[in-house]
Amino acid sequence: MLSICVPIYNYNVRALIRALQEQCVESKLVFELNLIDDASTTNCSEDNAQLAKEFTNVNYAVLPTNIGRAAIRNLLASTSKYANLLYMDCDSMPCNNVYIHNYIPYLNTMQVVYGGRAYSDGVININYFLHWLYGSKREVKTTEQRALQPYISFLSNNFLVHKNIITQHPFNETITQYGHEDTLWAMLLQQKNVPILHIDNALRHIGLDDTKAFIHKTKLAVHNLHSLNAQYPKAFASVKLLRYAKHITQLKIKSITLFCVRKIEHSLLNNLNSVTPSLLALDVLKLYWYLTIDQKNKSSKQ
Repeated sequence: MLSICVPIYNYNVRALIRALQEQCVESKLVFELNLIDDASTTNCSEDNAQLAKEFTNVNYAVLPTNIGRAAIRNLLASTSKYANLLYMDCDSMPCNNVYIHNYIPYLNTMQVVYGGRAYSDGVININYFLHWLYGSKREVKTTEQRALQPYISFLSNNFLVHKNIITQHPFNETITQYGHEDTLWAMLLQQKNVPILHIDNALRHIGLDDTKAFIHKTKLAVHNLHSLNAQYPKAFASVKLLRYAKHITQLKIKSITLFCVRKIEHSLLNNLNSVTPSLLALDVLKLYWYLTIDQKNKSSKQ
């Protein structure tokens, strides 16, 4: 028995639900599709609401106010009928017709099973190229690569978990801003010795952000990372960005680093908005944003 949990925000999930419905029926599973819309601001809710009428075993609800990526995952767990929960992002599609079948051997096991993430190999609209480039080069990893660092490699876009695990170790609902709620959850699972198993069963991420939105979300995620690291420093010790920031601080070159990057910030942003964006430019900006936040916070406390 399987509850497929899909948090929805500003996305039409009809194609995804149709594919999942067909695969679950083919696999002869007892299943439900639990869909919760986190107060979308577009008109996708009207079409998504029809899914509960058109497809069997579909439950659909719309929240009156947005509760965030962490809280909605806990809500999906508490409102699901079955013990096995399969979470997936709404802007995804299975890469093949055995996606559901591949998770069946791991039902009723007390571990988190992560299937991975994939991106299209086709021609990408230039407006979405930066997001595609980042996802393809940084988020997509082989099963073997992910297994080397099973916790830091976890993303919440595609995972199977027993309800008992997420009930005992829920996502931190104080996280309401964008980014790193899954990083914190995985690190806390590590502290509690809850295993994360990595398998080859990716979901393709199809809901790409344009460059402006992607940069904005990346900056929000850096802000959230700084806030979370202040509260849970041990949990985020292995995050690469934080290791670089710590190293710069220890070398006492934070001020000169900020000064130098500030001089080229505009050029770096121009690069990200060009037809040939560099992920190194994005890395430098992320470090710059993090150090700037850190500097401002320390100045305000003096």
